[in-house]
Amino acid sequence: MRYSLCVLCACVLCFFSCTQNKLEIVNSVVCPVFSYERESSAPSFHLGAYVRTSNEIGYLKLLQINSETGGFTWTVTDFQYVYSSNGKWAGTSALCVPGRLILPNGRIKLTAVDADSQTVERTFNLSYPKELLTLDYKSFLNAEDYQKVSQQYIVFYDKDGTLLNCTLKTDVPDINEYAKTIQNAVTARTLWFAKDKSFAVLSPPLALAGKTQK
Repeated sequence: MRYSLCVLCACVLCFFSCTQNKLEIVNSVVCPVFSYERESSAPSFHLGAYVRTSNEIGYLKLLQINSETGGFTWTVTDFQYVYSSNGKWAGTSALCVPGRLILPNGRIKLTAVDADSQTVERTFNLSYPKELLTLDYKSFLNAEDYQKVSQQYIVFYDKDGTLLNCTLKTDVPDINEYAKTIQNAVTARTLWFAKDKSFAVLSPPLALAGKTQK
């Protein structure tokens, strides 16, 4: 009898914990990413999409991003996890537009689905400066209009190119100082992120001092 009551209580507790495990997006971002490999060349263009949830981020099953204006749809199941000062994010920064097409500005819908098939949707109005597609990195650095509206971060990667961490850039001039607490970091890039989240720019990669890519 006592065993049966214990099993019943366990089942009830399990039921309540499961039904209360509601998918909730605390924060999310969808924005174009202009990525430079060299200072003298134009950037490659990708779309980045990340979410931060109120429960365990590993509980996510997929993200779907739909450009209602351009007619493009991406489904992400292999997540890139990024740690920042305000938590752990899941998503990707490698969504490509087919061929030589340019992603038009307009409405973007982000749908998150968890392991219980619960869904949450967020919408964004994409509005990025397309002239960045033609600027090399040196020209971007000389374009003061972009600097004024952007915050700088340092992003770190391991030897396989996996993004490890994103840290707000401070007054510390030496980028290697930021890497001391980031395990397995081999390269770093400066991330210029528009304060209105309309675009992001990644500098060419920089090898960290004392680190080797084996």
